[in-house]
Amino acid sequence: MTTIFYKTPLRRLANVMQESRDVWKAKYMKLKEELNECQDKIRNTTKSRDNYKLKYKKRQSDYHEIKRMHKNLKEKHRESNKKIKTTSDEIAKFNDKITSLEYEIEEKDKEVQELKKKLMLLSLSK
Repeated sequence: MTTIFYKTPLRRLANVMQESRDVWKAKYMKLKEELNECQDKIRNTTKSRDNYKLKYKKRQSDYHEIKRMHKNLKEKHRESNKKIKTTSDEIAKFNDKITSLEYEIEEKDKEVQELKKKLMLLSLSK
């Protein structure tokens, strides 16, 4: 091994090396702190992303549930409209029957009146 001889005094070399070490150490500590901050950000971002994924899945399932309910309600509405149409058609038929029956009653009343008149005339002629 070869020995290195410096012209600069050892105490000065020691001071320069100590300053160099202090600068290197400060730089290392700053980088270590930045690394820790980045790891914290990554951890927080991952948690946040996971939370948003859960919210998204929940909202997606809610959306599908609402969509299914909407489909069911549309079908019930369609069936109700069919029943209403059928019922209104039946009511119209009953109203037509009532009208025709009222007309028949009026005709029968007229016949009864005529028969009463004939009966009166017959009873008067006797």
